[in-house]
Amino acid sequence: MNFSENRPKTIGFFLLSVVLLIPVLNGCSKEEIEVQAEPIRPVRYLVAMPDSNVRLYRFPGTARTKVESKQSFRVPGLVTQVAVDVGDHIKQGQLIAQLEQNDYQLRLQSAKAALEQAQANADNARLTRDRVKGLYDQGNTSISSLDDARSKKSAVDASARVAQSQLDLARRQLNYTQLRSPADCLVAQLNTEINENVGAGQVLAVLNCGKAIEITTAVPAVLIQKLNKSVEAKVRFTAHGDQLFTAKVHEVGIAATEFGAMYPVTLALINPTPAIRSGMATQVIFELPEPRESEVYSMPLSAVSEDSSGRYLYLAVPKQNQKGFAVVQRADISVGRLSAATIEITNGLNSGDHVITAGISRIRAGQLVKLKPISGK
Repeated sequence: MNFSENRPKTIGFFLLSVVLLIPVLNGCSKEEIEVQAEPIRPVRYLVAMPDSNVRLYRFPGTARTKVESKQSFRVPGLVTQVAVDVGDHIKQGQLIAQLEQNDYQLRLQSAKAALEQAQANADNARLTRDRVKGLYDQGNTSISSLDDARSKKSAVDASARVAQSQLDLARRQLNYTQLRSPADCLVAQLNTEINENVGAGQVLAVLNCGKAIEITTAVPAVLIQKLNKSVEAKVRFTAHGDQLFTAKVHEVGIAATEFGAMYPVTLALINPTPAIRSGMATQVIFELPEPRESEVYSMPLSAVSEDSSGRYLYLAVPKQNQKGFAVVQRADISVGRLSAATIEITNGLNSGDHVITAGISRIRAGQLVKLKPISGK
């Protein structure tokens, strides 16, 4: 056998083996390099600070003037004149509306005639009594005749007094056909029109009198015991954007409203402005202390995770010998109230802890990370 003839085949097999081994060797090298060169991930964090023990409570409310006057006629009739419009500023004694007066004027005239007749009868009875008394003094008539004349005089006098009362009543009823403002006021509501028949006591107009403004709201039973006349609140008017006004509790209701276990509360607005009007929608904000057994921390929802062991978050424990770097540590926690963006941590946190707030799914306990703080909560 000639060895020189097989040599090219041997060399070719050797070269093929080397080529096939190169990818395997390259793959092992890259994997080892990636393990050894794992990047240090930056994390954002917040420094845990305990929440204030003052809690905000917000309730809807309505503004109204402190003096609200509901105006109505004291007699029934047909409305013949409406002298004001909603929004008008009116003076004390100014005409608001008027009823048809013909019937009341006729009653007045009739009462006057009745009084005149009664007074004439009283005059005749007095003259008769005086004449009978003169005859009695002269011995020309009996005592019974004198007593009869005196009795008739008393009865006629009583009729005259009744007639006078009827005349006074007719005058007042005629005056009642005109509805006038009791003070300088603003017309808030007007519930009548010309040619409308209205009854006595039917509310035709609502007037806001004076400059003092009150805020009415309702609070649940759990808070009613915390409110008294020393408590202040902030008030935000829908029509005035984010501007805040100060109000003080004026009245606290003792009976629940028809809307369940809600109790009415009235607040007096301090230093109201002319731009604030009765009927404006408001938001009443109470800042009330809330006793706690332990510190509470509010954290972003993104910082809290949950697994089979319960809820937890990751802390970044700073390394003493490497400034700006920290080691990830798991902290099991208990949670409290949930809001739109935050959740209360009631147990498992201490003041000053560095709480990782983002990228929780890409880190693990014991991992080295780079600190990247964020401001605010």
